[in-house]
Amino acid sequence: DLNGLILGANALTGECPLVPVNPKAIGSKIYEYDKSGALIWKWSGLDHIAKNEGAVAPYLLEPEAKSKDGCAADVHHINWVERSKINNSVLISLYTTGAVYSIDRATGEILWKLGGVKTTKSLTIVGDPMSQPLGLHGGELLDDGWLMLFDNRRLANEPGRGVIYKIDTDNGTATFIRSFIPPSNPCTSTSGTVYCPSWAMGGISAANKGEVLVSWGDKFENSNVATIFNIDGSVLTDITDPTLRARIYRLGGEPEIAWDRNKLRTIANS
Repeated sequence: DLNGLILGANALTGECPLVPVNPKAIGSKIYEYDKSGALIWKWSGLDHIAKNEGAVAPYLLEPEAKSKDGCAADVHHINWVERSKINNSVLISLYTTGAVYSIDRATGEILWKLGGVKTTKSLTIVGDPMSQPLGLHGGELLDDGWLMLFDNRRLANEPGRGVIYKIDTDNGTATFIRSFIPPSNPCTSTSGTVYCPSWAMGGISAANKGEVLVSWGDKFENSNVATIFNIDGSVLTDITDPTLRARIYRLGGEPEIAWDRNKLRTIANS
């Protein structure tokens, strides 16, 4: 019975001059279609999010890219959208603002915000040793109010992490539960420079019950690909790539019974 949600922004087609004239803002939009393909709901970030909220990732605000409408700055950089399992809302993650937003489908208004520049809708983050996320790729909101996010940490040059918060809208808080970083080699040293964050991409999701699957995104010259953790932080499975070429956006977990082993072997010709 689920409808389809599609996220998007204006297409980029080239580079801009070093000093662009009147750069335009590229915002993010969401479209929801029913099974017949009819548009039943849409939302535009530029109508609800102030441009100065992009200060968390200022390098994306530089008007270095060109859209069909001229030189443009990516003020949102949407990378995740999901219907809430709890109420009639939609969750989105915007990399440039470093925040997750809960949107009321009925009105289009923002219900709450986690991370980024503080606004009247911001939740108070409680107990996070890193203070707050820095550059996000969304993950999953569970039925119990736990919000799983991938925190790139690009601006701080710290290891990208999966992180879980408990959302309490009644009290306006997001309480830190646990974070996950690569179990080995979270940073890379190249030519005397140490690189720790996930520069781009990355994701987190619930695997089997009580498990967390984190994909590490684009870690510069690093072998980490993805890790499955127990919810207590212990490692179950660690996937690495010795060629250092893997760039994983987001992996999803499926129970073993969902796969037909014989069919897979046939497809793999083994």
